[in-house]
Amino acid sequence: MPSSSSTLEDRAYKTAKARFNASDRLIKKQKSLIFTITLITIAQISASVAFLAKANPQFANLISSATINFSVFIAIISNTDSLSKDVLSAHHFHECGLKLMELTRKISGLSPEDQQKYQEEYNTVINSCSENHSNLDYKLAEKQIIRSKYICFYEKLHTLSAWSASFAYIFCAITSFLITYRLVN
Repeated sequence: MPSSSSTLEDRAYKTAKARFNASDRLIKKQKSLIFTITLITIAQISASVAFLAKANPQFANLISSATINFSVFIAIISNTDSLSKDVLSAHHFHECGLKLMELTRKISGLSPEDQQKYQEEYNTVINSCSENHSNLDYKLAEKQIIRSKYICFYEKLHTLSAWSASFAYIFCAITSFLITYRLVN
């Protein structure tokens, strides 16, 4: 870990950790969306099997409506550009973090004046990343570095932000199903 007296080293180290956190968050988000797609697909298959098992006309309308709703949600989630973009962004964040950690190792132990010679290299690495990490990623990195008592809060918030899209899709799917159920009955 960098010493407190080296500002460029501190910035590079914190930014590297923030980029690793961003990469981790995006991978968690992608996995949570895949989990959601799987969950809704299982519900859709279950509805179809229930339709085959109980072919009553009123029940058939409900199952057909539910199957259509589930299909729409699966299509929406599957076709979201963010799935493929998030994986690519996670890769870029991770690579940027690796470059910054390499720079941190180079300047570790140098005086602040000597570290300024590496400012241009730091700027080049930062500019090579087309995206920036979120403030949450940076706050988590700061807390990880100082081992604050609040680290649990930021870690939970970080994970929750990754799963929030899944919660929203599941809520919409359930709400849509309940509305359809009320309309059919």
